[in-house]
Amino acid sequence: MHAARLPDLRDRIPAQSLIEELMRLDSDGSVSAEAEPWYRGAVGERIVAAELGTLGNDWTVLHSVPVGTGGSDIDHLLIGPSGVYTLNTKHHRGKSVWVASHAMMVGGNRVPYLRNAAHEARRAERLLTAASGLSVDVFGLIVLVGVTRLTIKEQPDADGVDVRVVRQSDLLQALRGRRVYSDEQVRRIADAAARPETWSPRPLPATDSTVLTARFDEFERKLRARPSRDHPRMPRQTRSSGPRRPEARPARRKTAWKSPTRGPRKQSSWGSLIGSVIAIGAALALAYALSHPPSVAPSPAFATVQAERTALAHAAGTAAYVLKNHAMGGIPASLVLSADGTRLATPTGILLVTLPTKTVMSYAVGVNGHAYTLTLTGSEYGDSVVVTPEGGVVMSR
Repeated sequence: MHAARLPDLRDRIPAQSLIEELMRLDSDGSVSAEAEPWYRGAVGERIVAAELGTLGNDWTVLHSVPVGTGGSDIDHLLIGPSGVYTLNTKHHRGKSVWVASHAMMVGGNRVPYLRNAAHEARRAERLLTAASGLSVDVFGLIVLVGVTRLTIKEQPDADGVDVRVVRQSDLLQALRGRRVYSDEQVRRIADAAARPETWSPRPLPATDSTVLTARFDEFERKLRARPSRDHPRMPRQTRSSGPRRPEARPARRKTAWKSPTRGPRKQSSWGSLIGSVIAIGAALALAYALSHPPSVAPSPAFATVQAERTALAHAAGTAAYVLKNHAMGGIPASLVLSADGTRLATPTGILLVTLPTKTVMSYAVGVNGHAYTLTLTGSEYGDSVVVTPEGGVVMSR
């Protein structure tokens, strides 16, 4: 009789806590507005997870680590030769971010991210030190997804905790540094971090990650199937994010024509002729319009190019994650795209990701069989996203 396998946090998928809450809110299948921030947060965490998936085997990456009894979690926890890091992912599409020693602003609004990241890192230090028997220093990283500008006026001074703010594209560079732990120390810290009891006295509920991933993919499918005006506003700023600036109205076009004077006016013969010509022309134009009805262009699935870029980046990151964790036979020599461009799978039938309609895909495997390049191109704006195991997700035009 085999002993039951102990719970291990290595089994948790990116954004698991957010996806579980999202599924609870979507239990009736309504894709409610209440679920929007949870979905946006899950997209950000999965994009960052795709970047982390390119780290080498000397790193341990844990996702959505439950901490304490209040329902909080650590988005990503990294243990490697250069240190231990808590990552807090913030998805702020199209926003500008400003950072000073004791303040951080997103879109002109002050946010408590520095204080929260310092608290998270300090708590992780205490718990990992107690569980591993080693003196563990933890660095805090705030990883920004989708921002248009990052201005660091001063490096953060977060109450003695080393906290840094980086873009998603600069994340891997921020993790490179001199070795501070031996391989044995990394293993001890990683083993302690992977035990649920290190972080919370609550038992870890059993969850089928495959089912959870499938439900999240189904939620996205329903989201994309809705008319664009009804989509959860992941590509746009939500109402709760603060007042929206009113759009500038187009200037009224000036015209040389004046309003006709009231009352009868004698019309010249030239005026009568011109009036007849105009009337005949209008009648001919109306007849042509009735016999040649205009074609109606389909409404776009994405209201902006940035919305399509975000969807493509998320899809590429998800595909990379599944290739790394579920394609057990190694990197496949080819991938299969459905006729409508919505389902990307391996030749053995493993579904990698559900794509926006009519996505174009190209896929090439390196000569050594250990690397690949996957390119996804949108059907509406022509933007492409490229993902490789080495470089992660990169946008191109």
